[in-house]
Amino acid sequence: MPIILRDSSYSKEGAFPAFLTQTNEKGITLNYILNQLDIKYHLKNYKKFTFTDIGAGDGTLTLPIMEYLARLVNLETYCIEPSSLIDILKKRCGLKVHYIQEGMEETSIPKSDFILIAHAIQYLKDRKKFAKNLKQALNSNGKILVVGTHPESDDLKFKKELKLKVLLAESKKPLENLFEYLEQEGFKVTREYLKSTIYLTNAQKINKIGKEVISFYYHKPFSEISKEEIINFQKLARKFAPEDKLTKLLQFIWVE
Repeated sequence: MPIILRDSSYSKEGAFPAFLTQTNEKGITLNYILNQLDIKYHLKNYKKFTFTDIGAGDGTLTLPIMEYLARLVNLETYCIEPSSLIDILKKRCGLKVHYIQEGMEETSIPKSDFILIAHAIQYLKDRKKFAKNLKQALNSNGKILVVGTHPESDDLKFKKELKLKVLLAESKKPLENLFEYLEQEGFKVTREYLKSTIYLTNAQKINKIGKEVISFYYHKPFSEISKEEIINFQKLARKFAPEDKLTKLLQFIWVE
């Protein structure tokens, strides 16, 4: 069985790492993926296994998946990340990875056995073309896992009322039409849902970690957040997060 990964492993300074210490989302996501890899693949039968992470970000999901797979198979890993986060990704994941600093729609996706796309699909423009690219990239018996936030999640409702324009792409552009295109390409699509929790106690107290969490939501330094924005954040947190616990409903969508 996979090793259970705890969220405390992401405790570093900065808004996003501080946010990760206040949620169990990464732990839930990683544990789900590693357990499913055990179930969906007979890894001992693979002489070589190719894993591609599209929209890999800073590698907080990529690295533990790589490490787990590398213990079981002869692994080749590709990371596609268009932003400057690729520098952090390279430091985290090291030299044994092929890095591609291009957009999801511009790049040629490597032939893969497992493709992970976590919290990135919402930024696609031409989803029909991307569905065709995925079909060409997937090896026989390969699988794609798309991770996203359910559009009715309390977390998204909270963001909507905060009017966080930068963070609303995931709710403005639902995932459904991509999966319709994938089904047209002959894929089977199945879904599972898991709840995660974001703890807003420190944000309500406005202590050091709480300031970082509020900065993460507003995508700007705490010093640039107005008093009115802070008051509105706390008011809406009380509305959507009883006992300071905000529910985020995660979608795990397998394409096979």
